Amino acid sequence: MSFIRPEILRAIRHYAEPTFYAVIGGFFFWKGIAAAGRGAWLGLALLVPGALAAFAAIGTAERALIARRSARAGPGLVRVHERRITYLGPHGGASVAIDTLVRIDIVVDRFSVFASGARWELMDEEGNLLSIPAGAENAEALLDALGALPGFNNMAVLLALRGESEGRHPVWQRQALIS
Repeated sequence: MSFIRPEILRAIRHYAEPTFYAVIGGFFFWKGIAAAGRGAWLGLALLVPGALAAFAAIGTAERALIARRSARAGPGLVRVHERRITYLGPHGGASVAIDTLVRIDIVVDRFSVFASGARWELMDEEGNLLSIPAGAENAEALLDALGALPGFNNMAVLLALRGESEGRHPVWQRQALIS
């Protein structure tokens, strides 16, 4: 039985490497400044490994922060290329052309398998549905790509993605052409 909470243990393990480098850097800086204060040239030489350890601490801390942020993200990757949206998920992927879209919804479900509980649902002319988690990597590119559609409302998307109310939130639908 541990007296330390599991989430604290995970954080300690997660940031152990940057902390280790910071301690080594601090030790070399402390010894180097103390020796340089007494007039020893060796003190200045000790500042070099201290600086290297400090840079290593910064680099590993950035890597740990990025890893922590990406762990909260939803599954998959979104690519927007040549007016085509592609979603590559953990169990496959799909692609849809922006020009063939007929309906775009934001679905918010608190009990969703996706991290944020919200997902984009894009329907094309053939009735194919592409479901993309709002937390997927590069999902913010959807807002830029779909913003070019006539009548697309960015504010409706942002309000729906906030997730205050569950359910399906229609954010865009193609207008029928009158001939």
